[in-house]
Amino acid sequence: MRMEYIFIKPADEYLMSKDMFRNFLSSNMRVTFKIDNALNEEILMFDNKELDYRLECLEAEQSNELFFHFVVEIKEDEEKDVGVLEDFDKLIKKINEKCGNQFLINTLWNDVSIYYGKKLYPIISNVENMLRKIIYLFMIKTVGSKWLDI
Repeated sequence: MRMEYIFIKPADEYLMSKDMFRNFLSSNMRVTFKIDNALNEEILMFDNKELDYRLECLEAEQSNELFFHFVVEIKEDEEKDVGVLEDFDKLIKKINEKCGNQFLINTLWNDVSIYYGKKLYPIISNVENMLRKIIYLFMIKTVGSKWLDI
């Protein structure tokens, strides 16, 4: 499962690099970064769970803005992943709020929503069909078939 974000801020002397962005996220004790010596990769740790991540820092061509393209993935059991990513999503927004809303955060990809959408659509569809049936029967009984022309 994956979450993908764009963090946008005015270009200034604060939070200008990947290292500064990692420090920004690490300002909450639930988020840390560690090096996996076997793979020679940096891993994001969130509540003692390993998350793969990618981070790019770029400047906008037409404006004086800096943006960070941040992708977080977890590859375990989908039932467990959804809760971890959901909690992580809430936390990064809370970190931003506590640090003075330095970033405008846009979610580009959200597997959590896709997961819940697939799980809930059959229930939503049943409710929609029942409501359609109730409304149609009520209108036929009270107004007759001409209610469709109104």
